[in-house]
Amino acid sequence: MAASIDADKIIEFVGGKSNIKHVTHCATRLRFNLVDNGKVDKESLEKTGILGVADMGTQYQVIVGPSVDSVYGDVIASLGSGYVKGAVEDTDEGAPVREPGFLNAIKFYGNKAFDVISGSFTPIIPAFCGAAIIKAILSICTMAGWLAADSSTYAVLAAASNSIFYFLPIVLSVSMARKLGANPYLAAAVGASLLEPNFTALGSNGDMSSFLGLPMVIMGYASTVFPAMLSTTLLFVVERFLKRVVYKDLQVVIVPTICLLVVVPATMLLVGPFGYYVGEGLSTFVMWLMGTMPIPAGFILGAFWMFVVLFGLHWAVIPVLIANISSLGSDPVMAVLGSTIFAAAGAAAGVFVKAKDPELKSVALSTLVPALLGGITEPVIYGISLRYRKSLVEMCLMTGVAGAFIAATGCEQMSTAGGFPAIVTATNIPMFCVGMAIAFFGTAALHIVLGFGEDSAK
Repeated sequence: MAASIDADKIIEFVGGKSNIKHVTHCATRLRFNLVDNGKVDKESLEKTGILGVADMGTQYQVIVGPSVDSVYGDVIASLGSGYVKGAVEDTDEGAPVREPGFLNAIKFYGNKAFDVISGSFTPIIPAFCGAAIIKAILSICTMAGWLAADSSTYAVLAAASNSIFYFLPIVLSVSMARKLGANPYLAAAVGASLLEPNFTALGSNGDMSSFLGLPMVIMGYASTVFPAMLSTTLLFVVERFLKRVVYKDLQVVIVPTICLLVVVPATMLLVGPFGYYVGEGLSTFVMWLMGTMPIPAGFILGAFWMFVVLFGLHWAVIPVLIANISSLGSDPVMAVLGSTIFAAAGAAAGVFVKAKDPELKSVALSTLVPALLGGITEPVIYGISLRYRKSLVEMCLMTGVAGAFIAATGCEQMSTAGGFPAIVTATNIPMFCVGMAIAFFGTAALHIVLGFGEDSAK
């Protein structure tokens, strides 16, 4: 059992085995899809040693911290392997329902959208981080003259660093299909169709072509995000409809055939170009914002990002950042957001030095390492900052200052990595390091000099 967290108790307090439809995990959280969120005993659950909970409506998240993988293993061992792949019957009975009213509808569908985006991107982010670090190492090696750019060794390592970005439409389609409950292999086929040589060759004749007489815009879909997201959503809708109307014994042949005949042309004619232009528009706006008013944009992004994460809204932004990194090679916003991780680590360091309570010192030290080495800030946020609100204010202030500095100096980041691994993926490493130092040491100094509210906390 990891970190003295009792998996059996977690299962009990989320409503028992019968209330769990599916469970997965990300870097710090157990993500439960429950039959009825109302059966959760939140008060008892928070006493099991976890950092906190987050009810996202369509998903109930139990925040564990860096030991989540071990705790997840314990949970699965208690539940049985059927829960790993969501083999438990997925019914709508007791599931969150949309209450009347426009605002309630926005909240309901917003939660569902964030749940899908989060569940689609979380599994593939480690691949982005690893590839970006290899890409940065290759760049250093070539600039230092240690490796020739035309060598076979370089080609092999370049393939390792570029493949996830080039074939992102395929990888993302598979991940999103698994989250939605669509056939992941059909989704892979749809995503691959955008990169298939016969289709891409049409671009050699210009930007326009046709399908059955209908005009078709030809563009490069390698490294794109939004076309894959939209095409997979369309596949999910079409596949679900067909499974309802096609005789069960014929589905194995008819459903995939019709799905490909409908979704691939629809993607190339409409969905793909629309998604491409959406991605390009959002990317252009982000780059314009950071280019025209870097200091206020950097300060606002840095200062308020913690709150964006707390409310789960960051998954509305992450696809844009990943799209920028995939298509442009780097992203300025990601560099700014790196300051929030070092500020969180600085808060932990400051609490460790300033705190009088030995247990609190131990908590601070244990949260410092995951933040610096893995970019995992939830232990700091839930273990310290939300407990001592003065700590949160000090942290947000310094992330704003550091974010403004990073934006003003034009730093960008080539990956979604956080903590120390992010440094080697920065485009301006010296200035990036200065910005991270401002966030870390500034936040730590405020905690030590001004305190963090330990004496006033109840």
